[in-house]
Amino acid sequence: MQAKRYGPGSSVGRPEVQAFVRSLVGLGATKGVFVTTSAFSQQAAEFVRHLAQRVILIDGQRLADLMIEHNVGVRVSRVVEFKRLDEDFFAEDECARTEKYTDTHSYRRKVLRLIKPAA
Repeated sequence: MQAKRYGPGSSVGRPEVQAFVRSLVGLGATKGVFVTTSAFSQQAAEFVRHLAQRVILIDGQRLADLMIEHNVGVRVSRVVEFKRLDEDFFAEDECARTEKYTDTHSYRRKVLRLIKPAA
């Protein structure tokens, strides 16, 4: 594994990745992970696609995504709640018992009109 911290606007090029692969081969390794806080050049990404060794490139964006996904170095600052209509709640409603709303589709439309008036 190798990690590089590059500044904004910089990218890890093919020469750095080639040096990493040479060290893998020298150690007899068949797999490697190269992590950077910036990005990899297109030439570096293309280079690893054609190797016998399995080399995974993790750029800054992917690193941040993985950190968030696995709760590494992050903290919850706000929780957003998404709500959906609970159709079972309305199943015993007065409207549902009338003949006018016996089919579920027209009942749903009625409920949605009640909650969200036309603009």
